[in-house]
Amino acid sequence: MPVDSKILESIPEGCGVNWNAKNQRYGVFKSKYVYNPEKKRGQ
Repeated sequence: MPVDSKILESIPEGCGVNWNAKNQRYGVFKSKYVYNPEKKRGQ
């Protein structure tokens, strides 16, 4: 389901939006990925 432009204006910069069909709601999230060069993988 496409996100309405009014909703997108209220979402902070750098966040993503997911539609949850079961609950009929949008979920807003911010992803944080940190790469550890010693372990050669993300944390």
